[in-house]
Amino acid sequence: MGQVADDHLPSAVGVAIAPVPTVAGRPALPRMVGVLLGCASLFITLAGIRAARDLVGTVFLALVLVVTAAPISRRLRKHRVLAGWPPRAYC
Repeated sequence: MGQVADDHLPSAVGVAIAPVPTVAGRPALPRMVGVLLGCASLFITLAGIRAARDLVGTVFLALVLVVTAAPISRRLRKHRVLAGWPPRAYC
């Protein structure tokens, strides 16, 4: 088997992954900077979700209701219980 060249690294989606930039054999950013950036982005994301929790809660409730009601509606239509319901009033 041949070796994989450094300029073309395999990936799961068929896109080449760029190599990590290095300076004198070490990564360009220290590991601690990456950890701090990751923690900061997590904190900002969680703060944003907390600030919009009313909206997020409403969206998740709607999603749960749709996922729960869709199979029931399909089964009732299949057995022609609700053939014309809900009325289709699309413009």
